[in-house]
Amino acid sequence: SSPKTEGQGRNNKRVNTYTYKLGWSSQPISVTSFHNMSGADAACGSNFAAVRNPGFPTNVVSIATTRMNGSVPVGMFKLHAKLVDNFHADTTVSLGAFASKFPSTLPSAPMTNPAPDITKHNIRPIGDFLMSCNTPQLGCVRISLKQNGATHASVFVNSGTDGNTAPQPTKSSWGCDS
Repeated sequence: SSPKTEGQGRNNKRVNTYTYKLGWSSQPISVTSFHNMSGADAACGSNFAAVRNPGFPTNVVSIATTRMNGSVPVGMFKLHAKLVDNFHADTTVSLGAFASKFPSTLPSAPMTNPAPDITKHNIRPIGDFLMSCNTPQLGCVRISLKQNGATHASVFVNSGTDGNTAPQPTKSSWGCDS
């Protein structure tokens, strides 16, 4: 909203101008707080009047999530849980190598509310994203994947059985004072 004052003296009044634009969001946006539906219709495309802001597909989490794929291998060892928590998804996964596993183009489908569930048949890599549309439009889902970019690890651990590591008590005189 852009508030401004118009008029002079007793005719002075405050006017709010509301503008909208089509964009990506990691959270659903409710239209109940919209004050200028015709402005939203014009900014968000012809489907907006019919479906408003479509909800997220039921099989997509609407917030950024991090999921570890089990233990972290380091050579022939697997790091224990306390060390795994130090690894963060900080590098975008390049999806070009996986493009052949998805459709080369996506059909134009009418938008529904909520958006349809995501499957390997209605999503494809476009740049660094998996997208449910060929070009950005209302209701399109865009997913980015990240991985930890570490290529080396140095740790003091006890190399337990089967390559599973365990915490190794270390005196500060042997390493860094904590």
